[in-house]
Amino acid sequence: MESIGEMKEEKERRREGKGREEKSEEEEKKERREEKSEKEEKKRRKEDTSEKGRSE
Repeated sequence: MESIGEMKEEKERRREGKGREEKSEEEEKKERREEKSEKEEKKRRKEDTSEKGRSE
């Protein structure tokens, strides 16, 4: 049960100031990584489909 209380306290701290800024930077980095991986995955799919079309 302590962990839930600690999580709530952490959320409150992040809302207040510096913690929030740090979190947003971390989230931005994470989002960029996710977007990059999604783009790479789409690129791979396009390459796969184009290769299949050529072989047939």
